[in-house]
Order: sequence, then C-alpha cells, then structure tokens
Amino acid sequence: MSIEIPERARWDIEEISDHIRNDSGPFVAERFTDRLSKTLALLESLPAMGELIEPGFSGLPGMRAMNVKQYPRFIIYFQPKPDGIRVLRVLHASRDLDALFGS
Repeated sequence: MSIEIPERARWDIEEISDHIRNDSGPFVAERFTDRLSKTLALLESLPAMGELIEPGFSGLPGMRAMNVKQYPRFIIYFQPKPDGIRVLRVLHASRDLDALFGS
C-alpha cells in the first residue's frame, strides 16, 4: 500500500500546521499532524472511504474527500489508486473547490 503526497499537498499540510502552531501552539499543531497521519493511514488501507465528489472535476476522476479525524474543518481530497491513495490537496472546508479544481 502507498500514500502519494505530491508537493502541492505537502505545501498545504505545512501551511495548515504553521497556521495552527501560530494560533494554538506547537502541541496542537503536532496533534493535527498526528491525526492527519492516522486519517491518511486509514484511507490507504480503505481507499474507497470518504465522500465521492460529484459532479467530478475534469482530470480528477474518482476524487473523494474525508475530514481529518478530530479536525472536521480540514479535508483531505484524494484519489484512490490500486495500491493506496494519491492526496490531491488538504484544505480548510471553507475553500472554493471550483476555483481550486475547476477548469
């Protein structure tokens, strides 16, 4: 099994962690990254979990979304792969998906 996290998604994770660290301190930021890692591990083993995004976005077939455990305002957008998942983005729930993923 594998979790593919492209550079853009890594940048999202770093940005969120930095924001949480600045607002709430290092302990809360570490707890977020721990919960994110656990959620990703769950998705890796069960890649069909999460909500299917419909209608989909061009070039992103089968895109799904799942909240980070215990951090429901942060959402992992991913595509299942035969051997795991490919993380597309990790975003705050308020973000405009059409602006980010639309054509």
